[in-house]
Amino acid sequence: MMRLRWLQRGAAVLLGLSIALLAAEVFLRAQGVLPKQLNALRGFHRAHPTLGWLGEPNYQAVFERNGFRVQVQHDEYGFRQAQHGVQEWVEDAPRIAVLGDSYTWGWGVPQGAVFTDEWQRLLGPVARVRNFGVNAYGTAQQSLLLEKFVAPWQPDHVVLMVFGNDLHDNVDPKRGKRPYYAIENGQLVPRNQPVRRSIAGPARSLSRHSVAISNAHYLIGTRLARWKQRRRAHAAREAGAPYVEAAASPSLANPASATQRERLQASGAFTPENAEVFRALLGKLEAQCQALPTCPRLWVVYIPTPWETCAGTKNLIGEWVQSCAAEHQLPFLDLTPELHQAWLAAEPRGAEGQPVYLSGDEHWDQLGHRRVGATLHAWLAPQDL
Repeated sequence: MMRLRWLQRGAAVLLGLSIALLAAEVFLRAQGVLPKQLNALRGFHRAHPTLGWLGEPNYQAVFERNGFRVQVQHDEYGFRQAQHGVQEWVEDAPRIAVLGDSYTWGWGVPQGAVFTDEWQRLLGPVARVRNFGVNAYGTAQQSLLLEKFVAPWQPDHVVLMVFGNDLHDNVDPKRGKRPYYAIENGQLVPRNQPVRRSIAGPARSLSRHSVAISNAHYLIGTRLARWKQRRRAHAAREAGAPYVEAAASPSLANPASATQRERLQASGAFTPENAEVFRALLGKLEAQCQALPTCPRLWVVYIPTPWETCAGTKNLIGEWVQSCAAEHQLPFLDLTPELHQAWLAAEPRGAEGQPVYLSGDEHWDQLGHRRVGATLHAWLAPQDL
């Protein structure tokens, strides 16, 4: 009898919470409130059996963290919705597909501020740019994406945006959630394909589609992050050591020191294994492009870290990417010089006065995206298309 009463009380509590949640959901949606996400990967992406994850199609939510708050919208395929003002293109306009990770997806910038939008505005109707960026993708996943989503679009050019951590991502299974590759007997061998584990469970999917739950999850996540920060600060005080929160990027007030410049030449993400896998994957991407009916040309663009941008020189990873592009006779662009000049010349941005990057973040701000879009437009000129 006692157990039955407890079950009845539990059921009543659960019913009350469900009714309250439903009422909150109806009210928030009536007020035009959007879901709010703190985690870009699990908040804006769903599991995919081949790719590991892909953007949630037709999804719109607020992405808020580290001092920025932007609305993000996906198109019907799960990629960042274009917003550039160009509605019609000239007949047989060349198609440019851009592959990349969170930089290409547009981390921390609002709709219409991604560099692909800026590039399209500068090109006008003479060529068509399409953003295929997906958060946390490496070259391995981009190769699979090219096969399944980019190839049907029949691009004339494929631009590969390479960031340093791509080399590690190519060989990292992410606890069974990511397809990756290895080199065996000199050959590129697929691993974890199809993917064994899902990037997010049913609870995370519910959070993506519920305004009330996503906002509650965001509130809990931010409070938990602050609690962890206070614990770290307390532990540092107990140990008698100064507590300094790790900076995600340099600033004008905290430029790259000589020691940090030396560190550019020895990145933990650069190993003989992942270097060889990247070289093989670049060859695989080129072969995939050559096998398509449109035979698109593959272009390679290197994205520097904030520390490389501040110092004005790329590290060993950047040099390796350039050498691999040269080996395959692919056009190569290093964004380091252009972003370094923007770093030195731009008006102050962010809480600490740094330009190009978001405050306390390694991703570009809107100024950075504008500069990258203009640089790509100058490099891959309309006459080259």
